[in-house]
Amino acid sequence: GRRTGGEEPRTLGPQVSPPTNKDAPKKGQPAGGSGDRSSSRGGFRVEFKPMGVEDNRAVYSREDRTIYVNIDHPQLVAAKGTGSIEDPIFQRLAYEIAFSEYAIALASELNLRGDYNDTSDPIVDIRSTINRLARKAASLYTA
Repeated sequence: GRRTGGEEPRTLGPQVSPPTNKDAPKKGQPAGGSGDRSSSRGGFRVEFKPMGVEDNRAVYSREDRTIYVNIDHPQLVAAKGTGSIEDPIFQRLAYEIAFSEYAIALASELNLRGDYNDTSDPIVDIRSTINRLARKAASLYTA
């Protein structure tokens, strides 16, 4: 196989949750859980951050294992409109952006660990990760 790990899918995943204070920026919860084996695998946090109109929609910071979603990006600004970050249109776009950035970040982390033998492996993994997350998040898109 191309990876050194087992056949089980990885459980690392961004989990965005609403802030307790309506005006506070959204922050994610670490992936994994208490007492289960996935908690030792780590995870990523997702946070909204103003990063400027010209910056990317999101960026992964390896140092603090956080995906920062750029709330200044024109696409996110348009999705928010005159509403708030609680608006479903904004939320759906933010999840989609976080999922994509997560898939890229995960492939990058696995590459740094030496898990890939073939140059096409990260591309396959990114596509698979985005599809897996999209299936798990399908309920976010229902009314």
